Amino acid sequence: MALDASGRGRARGRGGEPGVKLTVIGSSGTYPTPTNACSGYLFSSEGFNLQVDCGPGTFVEGQEYCSVEELDAVILTHWHPDHCTDIYPLFYALRFHPDSPARLPVYAPAGAERHLFAFLSGDSREEFQRVFDFRVIDEASELEAGPFKLRFARTHHPVETLAVSVQEGAHRIVYSSDTGPDGGYPGLAAGADICICESTYEYAGQGPPIHLSAGEAGSIAANAGVGRLCLAHIFPTVDARRCVGEASEAFGEEVGCVVQGDRIEL
Repeated sequence: MALDASGRGRARGRGGEPGVKLTVIGSSGTYPTPTNACSGYLFSSEGFNLQVDCGPGTFVEGQEYCSVEELDAVILTHWHPDHCTDIYPLFYALRFHPDSPARLPVYAPAGAERHLFAFLSGDSREEFQRVFDFRVIDEASELEAGPFKLRFARTHHPVETLAVSVQEGAHRIVYSSDTGPDGGYPGLAAGADICICESTYEYAGQGPPIHLSAGEAGSIAANAGVGRLCLAHIFPTVDARRCVGEASEAFGEEVGCVVQGDRIEL
């Protein structure tokens, strides 16, 4: 792995030229910490910026990498608060922006717009729809956003939740979002260059099968033939080093964690 100027690791693609650029806006599981926002990932290429998830803390941190007017599209994998609530400061930043940017496409499962707008009891739905262009996606959706080809898989989670595959050319990164061992994530992950996979539980069976442990994340990645595995959505009180060791053993290779500010290039 090459290192960028900050000393952070950067995975390189087969040809050595950067293609997909991923910036981790935040990766904390369930609630943010002083140094790590909740789930938010910025994919950039050819001047196009796609943000996947808008968890708490990502609006402030995200502006370090991409201004609100430079954001071209958003994907919300589901509407649990730790993945979506910073859509609200984004809404107000765009609503009152002096240049009135064009409507921002927001791709999300059916019902997301209704659930999210319900919190804005003092605002009009027309204003919400003037700022955001909500577009429904599901596990069968295949679409292009700028240079990226996007595919999805429904995960095993209490509300409809989508894992996301982001591909440019021959390079592909898969983000699990929230998932248990079942569901479509393992199939979507097959053959990916990199998987950003949740690791919420300290051990398998700790809670209901709607999240993964580090060992389960490693086993899924190994069986899927993933090139590199990075853990995310680690609960703040869990020992991340132990998670890395457990996942590495199951994966059969060294595994890393992604945290706020990390950058990956393929």
